Amino acid sequence: LTLTDGNLVVANGHGIDFSAAGNESGMSSELLDDYEEGAYDATVTCSGSGTITLHTGFNSASYTKVGNLVHVSGLLNVASVSSPVGIAIISLPFTSANLEERRADSAAVIYVTGVASNNIADFLATTNENTATLNLQLGDTVSPVNDSANQIQANTNMVFSITYRTA
Repeated sequence: LTLTDGNLVVANGHGIDFSAAGNESGMSSELLDDYEEGAYDATVTCSGSGTITLHTGFNSASYTKVGNLVHVSGLLNVASVSSPVGIAIISLPFTSANLEERRADSAAVIYVTGVASNNIADFLATTNENTATLNLQLGDTVSPVNDSANQIQANTNMVFSITYRTA
């Protein structure tokens, strides 16, 4: 097949079949049938109580989805808070996969500035399988602590990037 101009259009429900390459790596699917780019309005909630409201000009993140792999990135800016308690939770555009042995858990790169008092290097972010959320926690010397929302205040910036498997 040679195209000299234009796009290759694949019929709905079909895709690019890689099965001719063999199933040497134990792949369960060899059909690439999904590609999507877009943006979504993210939200930040608290696992305990209180609210975190984002500026409408800084509440959007972008994503690219290829097959069951999605990459999300963005900068969120907090407009106001009302007594946030617990884990700060950022919404994601797709639910993560639910695989054996929690193989769909993922970690994100996150850079948080303008917090109440913690060291900005203490923040870490993960998504657990079968969820559409990114959980922000604070790290201490031996394990994560579930009180990152307590550190969020007006004008806190959260820049994040995550790649994860979707359902």
